[in-house]
Amino acid sequence: MYAFERDIIEFMKMTHGREGGEIIKYVMKHPGATDEEISNKLKMRENIIRKVLYDVYAWNGVELQKKRMSEGRNYEFRWKINYAAFYKHIIAYYNDEIERLKEGLTFLESVDFYTCGKPHHPVMTIDEALDYEFKCPLCGEILHNVDMSGEKENIMKKIESIEEKIQKIERHYELFKKKKIR
Repeated sequence: MYAFERDIIEFMKMTHGREGGEIIKYVMKHPGATDEEISNKLKMRENIIRKVLYDVYAWNGVELQKKRMSEGRNYEFRWKINYAAFYKHIIAYYNDEIERLKEGLTFLESVDFYTCGKPHHPVMTIDEALDYEFKCPLCGEILHNVDMSGEKENIMKKIESIEEKIQKIERHYELFKKKKIR
């Protein structure tokens, strides 16, 4: 198994749980597998398998071949992985996460926060503190400015970690493409 395939399975476990990872792993190893075949091998209900695969199909992460069974009304669905679409989707997912974190960081840097310092008492923006005349709404004590540098540092570490993950996935995908082309 290639490193990029492991990246896909890890991503699927994160977004769709253990079952999602198992389903995608099976489809990787058995391109053209049917819902029924996957269900029998993984001991999962077909509706769970279809739910995961249709979700991934919505952004082209898997390709679907639909074939009518004999003269009946039933169809057979065969699935295979679209690696390029998976790559684009995973990178976009992590870039969106970085953007959300950067927006949160910008908010933390642009606003002052206040609290009385007691556990489980609210931390408020300056606007909220003004509404309460800088007194805690729960205990009535005076609100003090809160140092948010720890939270800012945590967010910056998360951003850095995700950026490193993106670089790793990009390297794995480039290696995967080179090996698959041969």
